[in-house]
Amino acid sequence: MKGNKMSTTKHAYWSPSAPPVPLDAFTGTWTGNGFNTIFRPNKNQTPLPNKPDAKPDANPSSDPDNLLQLNLTFETLTFSDSLADIPNRAFLDNQPDAFLQGVPYIQSIKDVTTNLGIHFEPGIWLLVPETIEPSVSPTVARLATIPHGTTIQAQGTFETHEGGPEIPVVDITPFTIGNPADKKKFTSQNAADDSTFRLPQTLPPSITQEILDNPNLVLEHAIQGQNIIQTTTLKISTKADPNLRGSGTRNIAFLEGTVQSDNTITPNAQAADIDATFWIETVQRDDGTTFTQIQYSQVVLLNFDKLSWPHVSVATLTQS
Repeated sequence: MKGNKMSTTKHAYWSPSAPPVPLDAFTGTWTGNGFNTIFRPNKNQTPLPNKPDAKPDANPSSDPDNLLQLNLTFETLTFSDSLADIPNRAFLDNQPDAFLQGVPYIQSIKDVTTNLGIHFEPGIWLLVPETIEPSVSPTVARLATIPHGTTIQAQGTFETHEGGPEIPVVDITPFTIGNPADKKKFTSQNAADDSTFRLPQTLPPSITQEILDNPNLVLEHAIQGQNIIQTTTLKISTKADPNLRGSGTRNIAFLEGTVQSDNTITPNAQAADIDATFWIETVQRDDGTTFTQIQYSQVVLLNFDKLSWPHVSVATLTQS
């Protein structure tokens, strides 16, 4: 990108003193690298070259029921033209019609080692104006469809501040469903163990123990030495919220699983919740010019075998 090409689109409900409209940066095609971690069921025993004799009934400490897959990634994120004003008709007396802004996108992610696709996602980013009923400040929302059989509607807040992003620690350690404090660590999370239930079993030098403990370090390393002068942070979630109660996920029957005799549900791999943070960063070069950069960190909780398994994806993207 040869400069900061923020949109000058006028939005009727946006006051001159308000921060930049957060979706104005979502234009054109963005590319870059990232990192993906996902625990998945291993009941059918994915062949592992360093553990050829492993059996499903192996010692539980050998993690036979799950496999941790790690991917260094290359991503392409393409935005289509804005849908402009999307009229949502109001019924409640005090609420006028709400005109949303929408930006369609397609996300495609490949493994850099195999060049095989590991993710494809069409969707739409929405900017929702301030509403009276319900009483909610302006928000953003991401509507997405994932080919595994999951649709999401994640809504949340945004804010702009001077300087770089505040990137938190993210933990991939699984935990008992509904109890994040009850963590269950597996040997596949040990970077030095090259015979555990993990792909790849022998990790490349770029995937260190520190990165396994906190994949968001990949984002920190990508911006090391950059002069980021402004950041707009978008935080979205599918989790229930009193003010944003429309958010959520839906899965096909296979993912949801089956109802047992005691009325409990045993899922195959249910996508339960999604939390994501996107940082839109203005980076200043040594010559004073600027360019825009997008970073994101996303955590999907996959529920199976009585645990929630954090599926973490991160990437740093610039316009190509």
